[in-house]
Amino acid sequence: MYVSDHEEIKHTVIELDNQSCVSCLIPLSFVSVEPEATIFIDGVITPCPVSIHEKTASLLKKPDLSGYNYIVVSNDSSLPDNLPSGLPLILDFGSSDVRLISKYLAKCAGWNLSLSEFFNACIFNPAKVLNINADIRTGVKVNLIHWQNVDVVSKKLTTFTKLVELA
Repeated sequence: MYVSDHEEIKHTVIELDNQSCVSCLIPLSFVSVEPEATIFIDGVITPCPVSIHEKTASLLKKPDLSGYNYIVVSNDSSLPDNLPSGLPLILDFGSSDVRLISKYLAKCAGWNLSLSEFFNACIFNPAKVLNINADIRTGVKVNLIHWQNVDVVSKKLTTFTKLVELA
């Protein structure tokens, strides 16, 4: 589970209340009995990718992206074979619709980004630019995403990676 731009946690239960707010993060090492209604998931959990385009489409003033390498990932965009370096990366799928984003992920698998780099580029860096919270933390409502078919050993996307919305 990637809960922020600098924190990855493993083997942890996310407890949500009825409003999809995180009520508790519980390491499995602290639990001797499985919590009620626990769903075990193989893969990675993150907040939903953040689209600068989607969030600012109706705004006259767009955010300053001069400190970032900003790449639009969509069917009609031509993507570079190699990503530019030097500046933090933002990958914008143009939407937060997980079905749409899943269609574009195979294009991104060839970039050889680590999962941490990829999640920073499509979740946490865009959230910083927009000055919104994207972290998974107690007391915050979150839209959780399950990244299926990732290579958890090498911590990379695969051409079969797809997204499923959890909450």
